Amino acid sequence: MFFEFLSFVLPLYLLFSAIMTLKGGEIMDMHKKILAFAVSLETNELNGNRLILLTNAGLLSALPVYSDESDIQSKLLYQCLKSTEKAFNENHVPTSERHLLFDENSLLLKDVKLISSQSVQELGSLLLDTSSVIAISIGTCLEAQ
Repeated sequence: MFFEFLSFVLPLYLLFSAIMTLKGGEIMDMHKKILAFAVSLETNELNGNRLILLTNAGLLSALPVYSDESDIQSKLLYQCLKSTEKAFNENHVPTSERHLLFDENSLLLKDVKLISSQSVQELGSLLLDTSSVIAISIGTCLEAQ
């Protein structure tokens, strides 16, 4: 029992410790925190959970997009972003390893729901400017009442 508890809590503790500080004790910015939360959804313990992002427009409930995405809309957006990056960055080196799709200030999301006090909007895929996020959590999708 104790070891099951420890095997669940220890990875989460290490994740959140990494979120709070970097080398030299610098506080992580929101972009890096969002990326850390997004990657944490890959763990077995968080299976079925989603990113919950608080913005001025409302709550966003979404899943991160990876390079091996099968969803057509997300895959098309990924191909467009990859082509653009290649065109603008002469030092671009493509990688064949599975990876989260983001750049220095944005993250590609799929199955996005914008939840406000009046409604829930299904947005499909969305390129999120991470500077617009006020707070982040992980959980199940919420619905407007």
